[in-house]
Amino acid sequence: MYQQLSSPLRRSRDTAAGQLPEDIVRSIRDVEIRIADAGVEKKIAAFDLDNTLLVGDIGEAVFAALRLQGQIPGFAWKSYRRLLNTNPPEAYRTVVTSMSGLSERLVQRSTLDVLARRDEYLQLENSFILIPYANPVMVQLINQLRTLGYQICVITASNEIAARIVAWKYFSIPPFYVYGMRQKIHKGDLTGDLVPPLPVGAGKADVYRKFMGGTMPLVTASDSLLDAPLLKLTDPRGLSLWVGEEKIGFEAVRWNVGGTQSFGFVTRPSPLPFDEKRFDD
Repeated sequence: MYQQLSSPLRRSRDTAAGQLPEDIVRSIRDVEIRIADAGVEKKIAAFDLDNTLLVGDIGEAVFAALRLQGQIPGFAWKSYRRLLNTNPPEAYRTVVTSMSGLSERLVQRSTLDVLARRDEYLQLENSFILIPYANPVMVQLINQLRTLGYQICVITASNEIAARIVAWKYFSIPPFYVYGMRQKIHKGDLTGDLVPPLPVGAGKADVYRKFMGGTMPLVTASDSLLDAPLLKLTDPRGLSLWVGEEKIGFEAVRWNVGGTQSFGFVTRPSPLPFDEKRFDD
């Protein structure tokens, strides 16, 4: 499946390459200095995906596309949004299990179709869902960490099929280092059974330990306080990053995590302006 992509993209469609903020460059340099004499054998960076590496949410976009195709008749977008406001973990699980009965190939194809779109939004049930694209600053960050010898992994609450495709396409992260909501597959079709541990809340830390072992990550990044358990795994000599459009929540997550690692803020670009005229025709 992944060989069908012509080549891994280094940036999002139409988005100029970003520059790493100088304070983040210094923070990474400081991490390297702190571990220089410690004999660290393995350097790992662990990232959230949606609204962290990406601007937008790949799980939502693929769900919306499948709804528009009539492939998911039972769970409406408005139901998802209501559940997201009251119980985010359950909302993430339900979006994935709503794909039960679909073929793995269909979800792969729908993901590629979403990422190939040239418009910025999908219209669904009077809502407009952003087509996700790479945060250019995070592209530069991953390239920098890779140059320094870091193993990059992604842990996300989005469906694993779509997450692996977009992580490879935009960031060259191999599928076997991308861990999302995984469904059991029977004869090529997705089932309603999710494979534990589920990568939501404290489950993200469990996923990291299961697949990456006992080595603490030196760099972590997220946009959500729900990911505090993942950030708490950060090596005390390391760096945690909060990604957002402004710094509301940055101090809250630093207080909640309470570790000795450094903390930094990375700006997430505001989504491209929505033009209603495109949908009036």
